[in-house]
Amino acid sequence: MNPRLESVGNRVALVATLALPLLLIHARGVAEGVLAALAGAFLLRCALRRDFAPFRAPWFLAALGFWGWLLLCTLLNGAAWAQMQAALGWVRIPLSILAFSAWVLADAEARRWLLRAVGLAVAWIVLEVWLQLLAGRGILGHRRWPAGELPGPFTRPRAGPFLVISLWPPVLEAAGRLLRGSLPARLAAWALVALTLATLVFIGQRLPLVFGLFGFGIAALLMRGLLGPALLAAAIGAGALAASAVVAPDAFNRLAVQFPRQVANFPDSHYGQILARGLEMARQNPAFGLGANGFRLNCADPAYHAGWAAGSDGGGAGMCVIHAHNPYLEALTSAGWPGLLLFAGFALLLLAAVFRGLRRGGAPLRIGLFIATLIPLWPLSSGSTLGALPNGGMWVLLAGWGLALARAEKATPGSA
Repeated sequence: MNPRLESVGNRVALVATLALPLLLIHARGVAEGVLAALAGAFLLRCALRRDFAPFRAPWFLAALGFWGWLLLCTLLNGAAWAQMQAALGWVRIPLSILAFSAWVLADAEARRWLLRAVGLAVAWIVLEVWLQLLAGRGILGHRRWPAGELPGPFTRPRAGPFLVISLWPPVLEAAGRLLRGSLPARLAAWALVALTLATLVFIGQRLPLVFGLFGFGIAALLMRGLLGPALLAAAIGAGALAASAVVAPDAFNRLAVQFPRQVANFPDSHYGQILARGLEMARQNPAFGLGANGFRLNCADPAYHAGWAAGSDGGGAGMCVIHAHNPYLEALTSAGWPGLLLFAGFALLLLAAVFRGLRRGGAPLRIGLFIATLIPLWPLSSGSTLGALPNGGMWVLLAGWGLALARAEKATPGSA
């Protein structure tokens, strides 16, 4: 491969990668094209160099296994071309992760620039959220949604799910540096953690707040010196929730009133209905599922209208949504129980690879990338599909970054 051409290609790929965090917020279609182009360029690069060693990673082989089974299941279900396209396109997820981990972010300087780019995107979301809270509208003119959510720079309520994936690398890296400094610096670290959690409270979205608490709990266990700031942040978060009853009553109602009711009455909630519908699909199609996008295409079929109670229709066609809201339920309905096992194997092997060599007191950046990779793969979750932008794109980017950093630390302990 021509060295000059390869050098130009590397620079273009890095610039495109650094633009991704903001593209995922403001230009999802462009971001989708960038991810596809990077995956294709990586394949071409490996072919020209005749180097396919990265494709032997266990997590990638498991992903290929799931993809192959998904293709077979989709074919056996007599899928239309649009459904077959969805099945074929799933492979872009592991390919993009591999492109970031084994190519674009293999260089330490590239990773340092990406930390700045992700930090900028996180700061932009936080700024817009607080302007909407305090001034009623942000710089872009977006206001609080009718149900109480603060959308940040997004045109829909996406700030919470996107932020709770992307905040961990810049926030934990900054907190780790501050905690090693003087007393004012340590106090700044406490303030940073508290501000982050308060932002998730005021955004007014339930699961992002839950995962924010979950993530800081993991960080407090793994990161030296963070337990105190995390506990203080939890206390301040509780205070922010109480204050939201006055400054953001709709958000308070969603978080403190509706959410406990939904948890207590889970079978009758919309999430409970989605789970019941998906399990009924799996009961009737245990081996091969319904093919890619099977939940979306078959949700309204009366054959699958079953709830938790005997004789219930589980909400009928009126409860239908465009995806199963959980990656494991999506895999189960699309590819049956074998597909679920293959997908779970991919998830576990990917998490193990990102976590490799990480111990209590490890590098804050590595801890942050592990948490960012874990949250969308946590079984008890509800959100968009892994391949759906913007959240899926940010997850792919951070998972690839986590793998690149784990590999670099294995080769040179202490590298960033």
